[in-house]
Amino acid sequence: AVARARAEAAEDLQQRLADAMAQHAEALAEARRQAEEASQREVARVWKLMEEHADRSKEMAEARDQALLRAETAEADMEQELEVLMSEVEASFARDADRQREADSALQQERDRASQELQAVTSDLEAWRQRAMFGDARIEALLAEVAAQAEELQMF
Repeated sequence: AVARARAEAAEDLQQRLADAMAQHAEALAEARRQAEEASQREVARVWKLMEEHADRSKEMAEARDQALLRAETAEADMEQELEVLMSEVEASFARDADRQREADSALQQERDRASQELQAVTSDLEAWRQRAMFGDARIEALLAEVAAQAEELQMF
């Protein structure tokens, strides 16, 4: 009877141990399933974050590329405008230099003409002065001759 009670107690203990191991196995399986689900959710969350980050990075790269393109276009436009302005300034300087040379040339021609006229007037003046001196001498000679003739006439 004692052996039988021991055997039943051992059997009962084995059954409880088997039930506890089964419960433990179920709890372990459930914990693994929950951990797997949590891991999958975490992987999905991280994956979603990575995709969002990749999308934001792609958008930012596109925005950067567009900004760079606009900057390059603006720089090229500015360089072209600067070249046009420089060409206009150089052309203006060339026109101003041509006008200055023309004005200097016209002024020099006017000075040369005035100098030639002055020389001609000076020559004419000298010729008239010499004629006047010759005329004065002639008049004096004629006056002297008239005076001499008047004296001769008075003597008679």
